Amino acid sequence: MSERAVLKDEKFFDLILENVSSGVALIDDTGHFLLYNQTFLKLFGLSEESTIKNVNDQNWSAWQVINEKKEILHIDDHPVRKAALTGKRVNNQLVGVMLPSGGDLIWMLISAEPIYNEHGQHVETICTYQDITKYKLAEENLVINEDRLRLTLESTEIGTWDFDIDTGISVHSLRHDQIFGYHDLQPEWSYEISIRHMLPEYHQVGRNAVANAIKTGLLYYEAQIAWPDGSIHWIALKGRVMYSNDGKPIRMIGVVSEITERKLAEKARKENEERLSDLNATKDKFFSIIAHDLKSPFTSIIGFSDLLIDQIQKKDNDGIEEYARIIQKSSWNAMELLTNLFEWSRLQTGKMEFKPAQIDLATVIHEAIDHVSDSVWQKSIEIVKDFPDSLTILADKPMISTVLRNLLSNAIKFTNKGGIINVSVINRENELMVSVKDNGVGISQPDVEKIFRVDVSHSTSGTNGEEGTGLGLLLCKEFVLKHNGNIWVESEVGRGSVFVFTLPESPI
Repeated sequence: MSERAVLKDEKFFDLILENVSSGVALIDDTGHFLLYNQTFLKLFGLSEESTIKNVNDQNWSAWQVINEKKEILHIDDHPVRKAALTGKRVNNQLVGVMLPSGGDLIWMLISAEPIYNEHGQHVETICTYQDITKYKLAEENLVINEDRLRLTLESTEIGTWDFDIDTGISVHSLRHDQIFGYHDLQPEWSYEISIRHMLPEYHQVGRNAVANAIKTGLLYYEAQIAWPDGSIHWIALKGRVMYSNDGKPIRMIGVVSEITERKLAEKARKENEERLSDLNATKDKFFSIIAHDLKSPFTSIIGFSDLLIDQIQKKDNDGIEEYARIIQKSSWNAMELLTNLFEWSRLQTGKMEFKPAQIDLATVIHEAIDHVSDSVWQKSIEIVKDFPDSLTILADKPMISTVLRNLLSNAIKFTNKGGIINVSVINRENELMVSVKDNGVGISQPDVEKIFRVDVSHSTSGTNGEEGTGLGLLLCKEFVLKHNGNIWVESEVGRGSVFVFTLPESPI
């Protein structure tokens, strides 16, 4: 090769060397720098006039070299030295270098390639130095930010999750596990583990929400779950779907929080609202009874008492007996109303104690029938009894007596003269079913729906003009519910009614 060609090649090599982004150095087997570019000098803060000419020079010890764990490297572990000692290429060894000038720590990827002569002897080492400080700092900042985010999330009540749609694997936080009642799960677990612990009525809700989220991109639903210990909790899941470049849904990420306290508070608020509504309806019912229904019988008593006194003063006996009967009837109506009103007020104010004891229901029914015998006689009504001689059950006798008296009085009120009332008891599994059936005027379906509602005023005159308030049937409902039983009515206009209530063997 001619001298001109060699010169041309050297210039071309120098041009390449000075324009590469990495620092480059050529070092002989004794450690002397044979060649280096300006990037190398700049990287190590050196100049052409630098006194450092050999990697084995003691001045090189001023450069503190550390590994990724920020431990000081032994001289034999330095990339250049390692390549020379082992005779093997060192590829992209990450080291940190602290310049003697006291500047910032510089992170480098250093590669060293040993070069051998034709006799297999190591003669030189070619080294490259790539400054990755900004990438390393960005990585450290990312780790710091991830740690901050993790610590922030762990200090809150929110759990995080990352769900792979294809594999069904969910990566999640510790708080996520705690919300689902687990404390010893692996970092990855199947989505099925979480969704299968939803209670049956919410299981499909969760699946539908996930399916809808894959279509819309957004997920939100609330569900009840059962912890492994059997306790029931409410959770709320919120997330969004991540898509691939071709629009395929690949992941869902989101948060989960326990909302049990909120749900309980909502339930308590709703119950309080219902309770307040019932109290207002009860108040209105009291005012209605006091203002009208209680006044009515006393108006009759006072009016006919005045007539009776006037007749007696005139020594006119015509109608005296009829007036006396009307006064007696109005007095009994007033007494019955006052009794119901008294029991209703005690019940609403919590002053009526529920005291279940072993009683003979058959005896209680007979006593209730005896109590209304005068009304039965006046309307020539036949009462048919269909129950055993003895029916032992655990119940509160005064409450059940009130229920039976009110149902019988109600049946008598709406039964025509000469009618029939059937009282029967069926012994079913774990409960008794008591029914009072009449063949009277019956009740229309709209009125049937009002009978046991305190917020709706409903009262109908009987076949003999008997007045009522509907309060007695409300008492029946309250007392039966106290026993954990049920009460309902079946009726058809013109064909009579049947009132039925159940009493469990154990009302507690």
